[in-house]
Amino acid sequence: EARRKEDDDASSVEKEVEHSLERVMTLLRKDRFDANLLGMESLVLLTDTQSTTFDKATCTARYIVADAKYGGLREKLKEFLWPQPAEEDFDDTFDLDQWDSMHEQVLVFLANALCLLAKENNNADHLSNWTVSDADFLQILVEETKKADMNPQNAYQALRSLNSIVES
Repeated sequence: EARRKEDDDASSVEKEVEHSLERVMTLLRKDRFDANLLGMESLVLLTDTQSTTFDKATCTARYIVADAKYGGLREKLKEFLWPQPAEEDFDDTFDLDQWDSMHEQVLVFLANALCLLAKENNNADHLSNWTVSDADFLQILVEETKKADMNPQNAYQALRSLNSIVES
């Protein structure tokens, strides 16, 4: 009886997370920045244990970092991870600010997700999903820490991710 209840609870958590991730993907597919940012902020909250339960946050992290079903979402997040497009690729400074906002949210999401997965010792198995272009994922995080004087918040999130990787 107790085992069945645990299975039902796990199934319920997975369904809720899948529903939430569908909404996030819908927002990230839109061509409006405000919708994209709302989607990213939702994803960050879904991996923040102060905003949701540990089980939901861990399930979200596991799905995004490793599950093939969410490969499209993972690819969308990589667009804002690195490298930053050249300034001439942006129409105006507002577009550059938009990219910076999304970049910051992706770093927070990754730090949250990797911290959660480190508690399960699952990071090493999933890092290959985060190879971006020709750049190694770890190199991206290290480069972010080198810019701590310009953007300490992003450097902090990169260090959280690196720490989680080392711990697992």
